[in-house]
Amino acid sequence: MTNIWKEVFALDEYRATLEMLRPLGITLGKRLSQPMYYYWDDQDGVLVVVGAIIVRQNGAIIVRPRTDCHGEYLNTLIGHAENAFRTPPSKAGNWIFCRRKSGNYWHTTVIMQAEDGDPVTRALHAANRLPIFKMELI
Repeated sequence: MTNIWKEVFALDEYRATLEMLRPLGITLGKRLSQPMYYYWDDQDGVLVVVGAIIVRQNGAIIVRPRTDCHGEYLNTLIGHAENAFRTPPSKAGNWIFCRRKSGNYWHTTVIMQAEDGDPVTRALHAANRLPIFKMELI
């Protein structure tokens, strides 16, 4: 299945959930670019940036998942949006306040540990098991 179809199915899967959250002011915004992964060397784990949440001054909450964000990643992102409704954003809660002419808003990025079955996670673990060869300059 191509990535575009995965996205369509993932959005259909969560459309009902998002419709239930609409009375809370939570909506799905424009998708961000490809997911970003970070290798967590100390714990031999992989972190993935799954998306962002924006809270406007009028109380509107916008969920912006990264492309190919589905399953547990999208569940986590929506869960953080629900928490933003219950608990007002603050600097102490790892939110950034952004001042713009079009209107001020709070912004946070959601990062979580990548799933073991994630293809990028498997590739990063495999790459870290490769031997590192040192070259000598002549």
